Amino acid sequence: RYEDGTYMDEEHVSDHVFALLIAGYDTTANSITWALERVLRDSHVYAQVLHELVQLGPRADPNELQNLPWLDAVCYEILRLYPPIEALPVRKLSVPLVLGDYVLSRGTGVCPLPGLTHRDPSIYEFPDEFRPQRFLNSKPSNFTFLPFGGGARLCMGFAFAHYQMRVVLGTCLRAFK
Repeated sequence: RYEDGTYMDEEHVSDHVFALLIAGYDTTANSITWALERVLRDSHVYAQVLHELVQLGPRADPNELQNLPWLDAVCYEILRLYPPIEALPVRKLSVPLVLGDYVLSRGTGVCPLPGLTHRDPSIYEFPDEFRPQRFLNSKPSNFTFLPFGGGARLCMGFAFAHYQMRVVLGTCLRAFK
């Protein structure tokens, strides 16, 4: 249904499903590619991830890849450095917003930029460096980590993208020689 409660026509639903499939696979494939490039250039990170993967044994269930701290941290760090989208959709403020020295009035369009947020040195120390360990003992905040948007507007593909990244990345790194 649309926000006003009316039913969507079949073509509109079909377009949304198609967009989800294409957008989901393309963006996740790009993130996996960046992860492989960065991990394989960093021998320390590669050794840590490989150690976790080897501990699972040769016949590990794909679901077990969801609970590996280094693999998880690599995925978060890649999404921080290379967010799948450059800008989140513009939203109009329903109430005024004080943003630093500025007051944005009701109705003003705002557009969060994940790339700027993720590379802000007041949020992330050494923001331009690949440092997955920053996510080893903590998950990022919804206000400082925006590769999938946030809050009520969080991308519906978030959970699947995380799962897919870990399974494909873990499988590739285990087989890499």
